Amino acid sequence: MKIGYKLTCIFLIITLAITLFYYFLGVRNQNEHLAEIQGGKIKELRASFFNLEERDAKILLSTLEVIVQDSNFKAIYLANDREKLYKYGQRLFQDLKNKYGITHFYFILPDGRVFLRLHEKEINGDQVNRLSFQKARDTKSPAWEIELGKTAFALRAVMPYYNAGKLIGYVELGEEIDHFLNIIKGITNSELAIIADKKYLERDDWKSVRQVKKLRGNWDDLQNHLILSSTSEDEIAMKCFTEDNLEHVEKGESILNRLHGNNQTFMCGGFDLNDAGGRHIGAVLSLIPMSEHIAVARKANNAILRASIIIFLLTFITIVLVSRSIAKPLSELALATKAVGGGDLDHTVNVNRRDEIGQLANSFNKMTGDLKKRKDELERINSELTVLHVISTEAGSTMQLDELFTNILNAVTNYEILKVAQKGVIFIIDGERMNLVAQRGFTESFENAHKNVKVGDCLCGLAAETEQVTVSMNSETDSRHTIIYPGIVPHAHICIPLVARHRILGVLCLYPPSGTEISDRELALFYTIGSRIGAAIDNMLLYEETKTLSLHDPLTGLANRRLMEYVLETSYARAKRAECPFSAIMLDIDFFKSYNDTYGHTVGDNLLVNIAKIISGEIRQIDLGVRYGGEEFLILLPETELTEACEVAERIRKDVETKMGVTVSLGVSCYNHKMQKKEDIISSADDALLEAKRKGRNRVEISV
Repeated sequence: MKIGYKLTCIFLIITLAITLFYYFLGVRNQNEHLAEIQGGKIKELRASFFNLEERDAKILLSTLEVIVQDSNFKAIYLANDREKLYKYGQRLFQDLKNKYGITHFYFILPDGRVFLRLHEKEINGDQVNRLSFQKARDTKSPAWEIELGKTAFALRAVMPYYNAGKLIGYVELGEEIDHFLNIIKGITNSELAIIADKKYLERDDWKSVRQVKKLRGNWDDLQNHLILSSTSEDEIAMKCFTEDNLEHVEKGESILNRLHGNNQTFMCGGFDLNDAGGRHIGAVLSLIPMSEHIAVARKANNAILRASIIIFLLTFITIVLVSRSIAKPLSELALATKAVGGGDLDHTVNVNRRDEIGQLANSFNKMTGDLKKRKDELERINSELTVLHVISTEAGSTMQLDELFTNILNAVTNYEILKVAQKGVIFIIDGERMNLVAQRGFTESFENAHKNVKVGDCLCGLAAETEQVTVSMNSETDSRHTIIYPGIVPHAHICIPLVARHRILGVLCLYPPSGTEISDRELALFYTIGSRIGAAIDNMLLYEETKTLSLHDPLTGLANRRLMEYVLETSYARAKRAECPFSAIMLDIDFFKSYNDTYGHTVGDNLLVNIAKIISGEIRQIDLGVRYGGEEFLILLPETELTEACEVAERIRKDVETKMGVTVSLGVSCYNHKMQKKEDIISSADDALLEAKRKGRNRVEISV
């Protein structure tokens, strides 16, 4: 057989094998990548669910901490006055219900019997056997768990209730977790359902609940399980929310099957739910849109197939022409094919010929260039996902807003894929004002020029007003750019609205080189970045709000005992160490009980609020006003001499008498070396207050 035929057969077999190997390797890699995406989405759903559980548990425990510190609650509870306790607690319960979705509020006796349900006053005296309560009772510490009730999963938090170190009962708050699904759907665009085992539920109770909510009865939809809540009941979603899929989840499988409908492809997956006792009682199933990812995978597979076919055809043509050409160009082409098959897409064939071998070499180089573009595109997608992942990681790495803003600016401006300079600005919206809270790479003149920006001003204000990404290619020629400051140079703008829960929270401004054009794909990425940052800021604001509630009196807004203890300790230590003045004022409303009996508790509460406002108006930012208990107030005055403290006390006394028509008695003390512990300065002020009472009230007395 001629050498040409031999070479043709040998090279044909080798080329075919390499081509098929390259094709199947590429397809396998794409399928593995798709599987990783699917698994990652399920993990993201599961993490979001349990993050929400932990977040709401912290809110419940913080609220319980405030409740058990409330002296009025405790006094009424110790008096065993169920009716008065119900009336006193109703306003707080309604506020918690409207603000945080809390649906259950219990006072429980030490033996486990219900003393009062604020959400269902008529039922009391029954024994509480829930696992969350048992855990709090056994550990004598706060406890929380997700438990399956008669008709829904509920997150419950229980805190032991003490008086002077003695256990007097327990306080419990609870909320149903159906809203978790809508929050997660807003984040992931997935449809979700919570499914529970029927053996833990009552048919009649469930039927009654569905009738009250005017919902379709669904008890018989599944044989052994029940869909407690879902974000969708359309046909494609219900194909996912089935008993067969639930059984797979119970066996430990998280990725189930693919579904097709409405010209889209979805993945069905889920994770199981266990109660506080470790019992398997249900699962969360999710219908996740996968059309975009599958389309990308298919395009990649088709590209690999086309590339493999091209490689095969070109190589085959080369083999046919081998007998008419010389060995060196053929050898170079074979080596190039092997390099590309090994993943080196930068490899090219250097053959300076105008015949068929030269044409083949040029075609081969073009083909590898196309493959390299495909590879670069996939790497760009990966880089975009990395940017979003870094933003999410930075958002979860701190609980301080200032640090969050700085971390986000550094993360976003350091990625080359965004094509922006290492400078940027974050504004937070407060009404019509836009406050500059963080900047990178700018001078003081820039900050001064942007101190009084309002919504609608310049490009950043326009982004806040329209809630749209605002792009400007050149600040000199764009009439929308209205803020000028010393040292300004021509630049481009990308102003990204930071949105969460359908409201604008702020604006992120980035600065690409002048003349930069933004593609639709990049614009979509900026919108996604804005929503991720907006969600992080929103979560941080919720955390700060919860922390504030735990340190302040809910009626007057003044500091509570917890914050007072911290400020008292630090101020006392500084006064003792640096020998600087530190004063305290103790204030008591004269004849407050008679005032309450005459005008009622509502008017009495208003009086407390107004006196708190007078106190806040008379003290400095470094001072601390405290609701000490009942009608008593304490004012801590760091770096204040006794005479100055007396002047403050006298102004408060006159303001209260003039504006409120009641009188107050005040005692003033100042730190001295005889005070061996921090409580002595309060005791001295209290003694002076008693002296003021003995001398006829409506006066200021000084501790001697």
